[in-house]
Amino acid sequence: MLCLTGKLKIKTDVLAPDREFTADYKCYHPTRIIHTMLELVKMIWRVPSSQAYWDKVKWDATSEQADFYGEWRVIDKKDRYSKVVNKIVVMGTQGKDKNGKVTVKIKPTLETELDYKTVIDKVFLKMYLDTVYRKQILQYVDLAQRRVKEFDHEVRKILDIPLREHPHK
Repeated sequence: MLCLTGKLKIKTDVLAPDREFTADYKCYHPTRIIHTMLELVKMIWRVPSSQAYWDKVKWDATSEQADFYGEWRVIDKKDRYSKVVNKIVVMGTQGKDKNGKVTVKIKPTLETELDYKTVIDKVFLKMYLDTVYRKQILQYVDLAQRRVKEFDHEVRKILDIPLREHPHK
């Protein structure tokens, strides 16, 4: 029998066709978001600290307005095959009067990975993914989309910005 050990990897763009969620907020004291981000992502995606990462934060307060930038990742493990990886970028400015703006970008990707040992295993895995597991993938994508909307809702509460009239859009 022909051995062809490997991994079958599939990446699903959760927010297709947009690829990422982007929101611009104008508010008083926008840097508040940086200080609450790690706890916020753990709460929204319901993950422990070991699955939420604070990758980078930069500040430039050398001028009249402070510029800030931050990156976070959240790995939401779904089952033994799939996980949703959320990359979050926050960037903005805040003046001496504490008024400013912030842009938040979220790019969620569903990553599915299955091991196979032979060509026949690979064929059956593809059939399994296309039939049985497909429904599960769609449920994970739907939940990931809802988490992004929930995140936007919570950011608006933190920054004291009116909530969207139509949160499903």
